[in-house]
Amino acid sequence: TIDSAWTTALGFWAEVTVKVGNRSAADQLRGHLLPFHHHVTTTQLTVQPSVAHNLGLLDRVLGQLDQAETWFAEAMAIHEGLGSPPLIAATQAAWAACLADRDQTDDQARARAMAESALATATAEGYGYTARDAAAVLQRLS
Repeated sequence: TIDSAWTTALGFWAEVTVKVGNRSAADQLRGHLLPFHHHVTTTQLTVQPSVAHNLGLLDRVLGQLDQAETWFAEAMAIHEGLGSPPLIAATQAAWAACLADRDQTDDQARARAMAESALATATAEGYGYTARDAAAVLQRLS
């Protein structure tokens, strides 16, 4: 059954897949999540990043950086619509990493601005993982 537990589980699997860089799993998860790109992952008690955010993470692992940017833009619109600083900062950090990888035209400047914004929010609010991710992008760009 596809329900909130299913999307939550696949969202967490997507995060693990990205952390270990498993391209085969990323491709499989991408196929499962794709029809739900416009959904927000929730357990009814917590809200996790949108499915579009997870698709951006997966496409980054798959080397599909232009498509990943499209997903991060969709995720940002969803997270801004929710008015959720932790989700906005998480997407900024992930999107910044994607831009740093792609390194075209103004990608480095955009990545720096997103990572700085994510780091400021994450530091002020105590979002440790997001602060670490944003700081890692900034260090790569130095």
